[in-house]
Amino acid sequence: MSHTGQVGAAFQLVLLISLSVPACGGDASGWRTDGTGYYADADPPKTWSDQENVVWKTELPGRSHSSPVVSAGRVFVCSDPAELLCLNVSDGEILWQKSHQWSDVFPPEKVAEIEASYVQAKVLEEQRKQLHREFGELRKADPEGNKARIEELKEQAVSLESRRKELLRYPPPRRGASGNSAATPVTDGHIVVALFGTGVLAAHTVEGERLWMTHIEVPQSGFGHSASPVLVDGLVIVHIHDMVALDAKTGEEVWRTKLPARWGTPVATTIGDTRVIVSPGGSIIRANDGVELASKLFRLGNNSPIVAGNIVYAMDPDGFRAFRLPDEAAEPVEVEVLWEGGGTRQRSFASPVLHDGQIFSVTESGIFEVTDAATGKLIERRRMEFKKGRVYASVTAAGGLVFVGCDNGETSVMKADGDFEEVARNRCEGYSSCPVFAGKRAFLRTRSHLYCISDDGP
Repeated sequence: MSHTGQVGAAFQLVLLISLSVPACGGDASGWRTDGTGYYADADPPKTWSDQENVVWKTELPGRSHSSPVVSAGRVFVCSDPAELLCLNVSDGEILWQKSHQWSDVFPPEKVAEIEASYVQAKVLEEQRKQLHREFGELRKADPEGNKARIEELKEQAVSLESRRKELLRYPPPRRGASGNSAATPVTDGHIVVALFGTGVLAAHTVEGERLWMTHIEVPQSGFGHSASPVLVDGLVIVHIHDMVALDAKTGEEVWRTKLPARWGTPVATTIGDTRVIVSPGGSIIRANDGVELASKLFRLGNNSPIVAGNIVYAMDPDGFRAFRLPDEAAEPVEVEVLWEGGGTRQRSFASPVLHDGQIFSVTESGIFEVTDAATGKLIERRRMEFKKGRVYASVTAAGGLVFVGCDNGETSVMKADGDFEEVARNRCEGYSSCPVFAGKRAFLRTRSHLYCISDDGP
């Protein structure tokens, strides 16, 4: 065997060993269960519809992009306007439901102040719209002759918008875009933590007793907040504007790091004996104190990196990249670039999944790709041919199958090897959350319901 062949074989061995190591470690279960979307021990259903192979379905209070979390006989799921629900895994009964409105966070006098600010902000918004109408009329009639007034209107509009934003320091729950409950809850089997688009973060026992609730900060994105909380070594890590760590028992802030936020969820892993957070923006943050050990490794906008052992994979707008983490978490951390691949340079909300040495990914428009995890070589590319709709749900792998879902309710089920044959095309209510698998069951959060699906009977 050549030297190149020996190196390739050695890397393949390291890779295959690393695939069995969960990215987030510990017993925390949250977004994509352990952050990978890979369910090695599941025996998932292949076919379903609104009625077929439905063990139970439970109507939820509102829509949500968040995914269900299955833990110890319970399913936790979020819902608009600001709800955290706990359901019985066996029959879908809602065991408890907790609200997270401003009235649940602040005293009455503060709530009254917030509600009054909404009224004032609405008045300013109407004034701004009136200025905009006058601005349009003047430009249409005589832009040069009305130049002075047009500039005056611009300045007034900027001032009104600045005052309006200040009044909305505590924003109302969003109804469009990501809504108010796009973040997936996380649990360690003892507590469950939920984050909402208003910046409200709360922890409850799994029996539904509130432990604490706080307001972190206002999300900066106009599309809303979607990055989910992460539990690491007794800390709750959230990334809204800054990356912030709170004591999971008390809700007290432990550290705060200035770090540009993304819509993707950070991933926890370990370098040597040190727990770290890999952010979608390409930073590596030490979990116990928030120190940034590396930065600008990649630049993800809407999805998350995936981590297998000591290897990080990131699908950013410039293509796929793979990095090897070092054995020790030095300051700074130096990573080794293993490969940089091409891939379709389109926007992708869906995070990829790693299975059996291959990376499965899909773009917003439905371009499905399979990439060799050892070399970055493209193995397969095809268009999914979904009937309209967009792909927001992350790719999931279980039982030798790969699942790709569209927000029109279609789910393509493909073999994870060979020619990646599609074995089923399922249709139900539209969804944008990630399916979750446990044993022979799948749990799917659609626009209106939480489904429990099995083709092996109840």
